[in-house]
Amino acid sequence: MKIMISKKIFLSSMFLIIAGLIGIQAEAQQLGNQDDGKQIKGEVTDASTGQALSNIEVMIQENGEEAESATTEEDGSFSVEDLEPGTYNVQVRSDGYEQFSQEVEVSEDGESEVQINLQPEGDSQQGPMDDRQSPPTEQENPDRPTDSPDRPDRPTDDTEPSTPSI
Repeated sequence: MKIMISKKIFLSSMFLIIAGLIGIQAEAQQLGNQDDGKQIKGEVTDASTGQALSNIEVMIQENGEEAESATTEEDGSFSVEDLEPGTYNVQVRSDGYEQFSQEVEVSEDGESEVQINLQPEGDSQQGPMDDRQSPPTEQENPDRPTDSPDRPDRPTDDTEPSTPSI
């Protein structure tokens, strides 16, 4: 009878230990799979066409040193995960485009998104041209007659040129 009770206690103890280990393992797995959401994600496009740019390296810097990097997908999207909360500098350099740089804040409880519109090199970011233009100078318009009435320092057809006195 004593052996029977010891056997039941042993089996019950083993069952509890195994169940506890399974529970601990499941909890550890859940903690390991949790996405803490601290990431920078976004999209890289050509500013003049709006087209998504693939295979572009996006560098994430913290305190002037490279922390992480990502390469854009076919649709121009990128994501850099597992970041600590703080301020980061997102930089993009690509042949044929002007350099892009922007500070991004990663908060304690979320993700940060950034839209990167790369300017093609030589493509100015100026606004629409001003319709008011200054009139051309004499050097810019050599076909302009020099004896026009709007130029008082020049003779017109109505006046005789003055001759110098000797």
